[in-house]
Amino acid sequence: VNENPDGHLSEMQLSNVYPNPSSGSVRIDYFLPPSEKTGDIIITDMHGKEMKRYMVDRSFNYLEISPTELPAGVYFYSLMTPQGNMLSKKMIRVR
Repeated sequence: VNENPDGHLSEMQLSNVYPNPSSGSVRIDYFLPPSEKTGDIIITDMHGKEMKRYMVDRSFNYLEISPTELPAGVYFYSLMTPQGNMLSKKMIRVR
């Protein structure tokens, strides 16, 4: 984790989804640095097909979602900014 001289985080971060695997609601913790005011959390399937997109900003540090419409399987969730920065992690959905 990189910090600026004033002690603030300088890089965006994406935490592991909790709980994982999940059959219900999940929480995704993230951090957008001051240089990135907004972003999207994108859920994709194993083939890269976008399944869901959530707009996020710096006013919150987490997103709670209930992806009940997603069938059981392995998905990726990504934090992407308008400047093209992206972090991705894996999420497992069970029934």
